[in-house]
Amino acid sequence: MIKLMKKKRNIQNKYTAIVRNGAAFDRLAFFILILLLMSHFAGCLMIFVGNSFKDSERKNDSWIDASGFSDMGMMDLYSASVYFVM
Repeated sequence: MIKLMKKKRNIQNKYTAIVRNGAAFDRLAFFILILLLMSHFAGCLMIFVGNSFKDSERKNDSWIDASGFSDMGMMDLYSASVYFVM
């Protein structure tokens, strides 16, 4: 049991040394996280606007209808909107 605990500490120390890349890596990871979250929110907002403000009298009024995405599922629509946001 003691040998296992010693190996666990050794592995944990190696992992900590590998992961600890410094402040630049932390800032880059935070930037990528914020970029993905903002793209997600903007994509969802784009779908919301496209679905909410349709005019029943005019055809192809929203970007969803005009682009031919009206028959697609929600995940395909989400993928398209995030693609255009990025």
